[in-house]
Parts: sequence; structure tokens; C-alpha cells
Amino acid sequence: MDRGTFNNQPLVENQEYCYYVVTKGRYSNPRIPYLLLNDSQISCAMFEDVTAPCPPVLSLNEINCELLTAQTPIQNVLSWVPNVTPPCSPDIAYYTIYYKSSPTVEYDSIAFTAGNVTTYTHQNLQSFAGYYVVTATDAAGNESPVSNEVFKDNCFYFSLPNIFTPNGDGKNDVFKPDDKRPSFIKATRFTVFNRWGAKLYESSADPQINWSGVDKGGSRVPDGIYYYQAEVEFFTLDPQNARKTYKGWVEIVR
Repeated sequence: MDRGTFNNQPLVENQEYCYYVVTKGRYSNPRIPYLLLNDSQISCAMFEDVTAPCPPVLSLNEINCELLTAQTPIQNVLSWVPNVTPPCSPDIAYYTIYYKSSPTVEYDSIAFTAGNVTTYTHQNLQSFAGYYVVTATDAAGNESPVSNEVFKDNCFYFSLPNIFTPNGDGKNDVFKPDDKRPSFIKATRFTVFNRWGAKLYESSADPQINWSGVDKGGSRVPDGIYYYQAEVEFFTLDPQNARKTYKGWVEIVR
């Protein structure tokens, strides 16, 4: 049986090896020599590696929602450990990182790293939410099965003030969510009512609201207290928690 060795050494990739078979036998006629040797034709072939590496073990950094600030970079840091324990091969030429933004879409390759690099930072993201897997590929181009899947979701944060001053001085002129922490807002339907429940304003054009204290016709509303409803859709991996409704009041002082 060919065990993939030559002179007890592993075969070398892309090197030609030749084989023939020797058959030993004899005839029943005692006048014919006892041992006859019969060589087959010689057959040569190039050794090609068709065994893929084993998948690496992948991990993803965690986030502390309470420590997030507006200056926190929106990025995900991946790291992995190659699986080279026999019978897995240590021949790894490069890794491929795959990403998808939701559970309903297919993975896309987003980056490659050299075989001696086992970390990758996915930068300049709109949100933390996403899924990742990694594969290892050897020098012959054999790609491993995908690694274990890792994922991260966003922290939800939405807070509106109780007063704003749309007087044109460039300070606190619009009503908008607190931006001290990233909020990962995808869309917002914002509605304003007066104290008698009449609808004065409604818009879904701006996820950050940025209401300047006007009615639906664009005219300034008088100073005073108004009531609002904000129907917010967040970037998240969980569709059941993507939409939340916030109700409250705000005072306009010019």
C-alpha cells in the first residue's frame, strides 16, 4: 500500500514519482527456474496535495456597553488559533475572513491574512452587529472548512432631552437624541402633539430627528411643552428587538 512516502520520507509536492510492480512466481515444471520475476510497465505521476488544513478556532472581542462613548471606534477584533495537531497539517499559506451583517444573508470574504498572522480588525463599521468565520488555505490552494461562527450585536441606547432652545444661536437649536454614546439608529418616525393631543409634526426623514421646533407646515410652534412619540428602528441581529417606541415630553424655550 502506498502510504504517501518514499524511502520513509513524505512525498514532496509537485515532484514526479514513478512506480512499477514486480510479480514473483513459478511454474509447476521443475525444469523451469524456481523464482520468476516479472516487472510491470513504469507509470509516473506528479504528487499533488489535495488535503485541506483543519479549520482554525475563532474568537471575537467583547464590548462593554457601559463604557462606550462617542469616541469609541466601531470595529471588531478577531483572533484565531490554527489547528495543527496531527493529523492536521501545519501547511497554512493564508487565512480568509468571511463576514455577514445579518443571519439572512450569505457570507462574503472581506480580507486575507498571511499564514503567520492570526488576528484581524474589521474597521470603519456602521455598527458592531455581524457574524464571522475564518478558513485556512495551504500552499496548494486547498481551503479548510469554515471555523466556528462568532457574532456580536449592538448595545441599544436612546435618550432624548426635556428642553431645547431653537433660537438660532447655534447651541441646542434642534431636538435630537443624546450623542454621548453610539446609538446605532437605523430609522426613526418622530411625531409631535400639543397638550390637547393634536398632531403638529411628523417625519421619518432623519434617523437623528433634528426637529427645529416647527409644525408640519414649517412654521415655528409657540414656546411651551409638547409631547412626542419616537418609533425607532435599531441596527441589530435580532429582528424581534429591532423596533422600540419612546414617548415623552419636551419644552421649547427661545
